[in-house]
Amino acid sequence: IEVLVRHRCESLLSMGGSLGFVYKLLKKAESNFEKSSSTNYHILGLIYYRLGQIQHKQDNYSEAKLYYKKSNQIYSELKDS
Repeated sequence: IEVLVRHRCESLLSMGGSLGFVYKLLKKAESNFEKSSSTNYHILGLIYYRLGQIQHKQDNYSEAKLYYKKSNQIYSELKDS
């Protein structure tokens, strides 16, 4: 699933998808994850990482930093990279 999320984001951006559109999709994915009973926090970590990338590309460095921190916290707790 992680590879699918990563590939989908990259595909949307390479096909000319706007950062705003991809951002909205990722925010929806975040919301869906929080409502689900999923315990695969790798996905949530990836969502936060990609949200951070989008914010960084839009020069929203403080927002990017918050998403990167969330992602890092999840992966640190999972003892993963």
